[in-house]
Amino acid sequence: ERFETLFRNAPEAISISEFASGRFVQVNEAFCAMFGYSAHELIGRTALELNLWSSAEARVQVLDELRAGRRVLAQAGQTRTRAGEQRDALFSAVRIDFGGHECLLIMLVDVSERVRAQQQVAAHEQQLKELARRLLTKEEEERKALARTLHDHFAQNLAAAKLGLEGALLRGGRADKSVAIELPQTLQRVIASLDDSITDVRGLLAELRPPLLAEFGLRAALRHEVEGRRSLGAGVEITLHVDRADTEAWPGVRLAPTTEYSLFMIAREALANALLHARARHVDVELQSDGAQVFIRVRDDGTGFDPERLNAPGHLGLTGMRERAALAGARLQIETEIGKGTMVSVASSAGSEQRVEHRQ
Repeated sequence: ERFETLFRNAPEAISISEFASGRFVQVNEAFCAMFGYSAHELIGRTALELNLWSSAEARVQVLDELRAGRRVLAQAGQTRTRAGEQRDALFSAVRIDFGGHECLLIMLVDVSERVRAQQQVAAHEQQLKELARRLLTKEEEERKALARTLHDHFAQNLAAAKLGLEGALLRGGRADKSVAIELPQTLQRVIASLDDSITDVRGLLAELRPPLLAEFGLRAALRHEVEGRRSLGAGVEITLHVDRADTEAWPGVRLAPTTEYSLFMIAREALANALLHARARHVDVELQSDGAQVFIRVRDDGTGFDPERLNAPGHLGLTGMRERAALAGARLQIETEIGKGTMVSVASSAGSEQRVEHRQ
């Protein structure tokens, strides 16, 4: 009677079956709930008939272990419910005498949620490793690009200026009229070379950290980016909308620098993709805040693309936007359809805002 009470009320799924035939003799309520059958439907039938085991070999293996005198305790396996759902379980089994017959008692613990959580953690860890690898690769590529720019432009311009100044110095020792004519010309070439270097350095610094973004924030930086794209005269209408309800708040509210930079770079990449690849006629850039979140949306009426490509490898622009959003703790959404344009939306919690003094 005590066994019957424990058996029936146990939270674990428990079944008793004939050792030889495998036919169920008794099952508790937890077992019925786990598999979706009533006790009447289970008793007299076997797990193999009902397809409760993920594989027929699993039961044979349990029986072989017990025949060999070994214990089966908390062994991982998979079961299948009436609805066909595969579940992960830990099962323990023991041979018992039940009503004068040799039987098999099996106790199951459903660990599907635990296994799923472990898989999600493992997948997340793998994603973090992949993200770290990509960031290191990207950092190395950016360093190489920076080195090439410094060598091909800045260093060569400085070398040319140096040679020009050295030549002028040597010619300055001659007391003839030609020096008076050549020296100003040489100095003009040196000045022009230095002007080119200054322009290159400013452009490089703007790529690394847009100055308007650092000084005045997203609204000013996005406006400058849009105006700069318009000035290229590509025949595409580009509009910028700033949420009127929050316009007055923008000058005094700034996001954390890393968040601002990530959101701006995502918007810049989305705008560039729309202009370079989408063959769009109109691009709409929106900057909004509802007090809880800050949103940037870039919509175009271009060609769009197959949504299946969003998760395909090799699209560095999309990958870069995802990585920037992940690093900033922002949410990135990309909606697209062939022939119906693309919308890139990124949202960041206003919890990352910080009050700063607005400088005119």
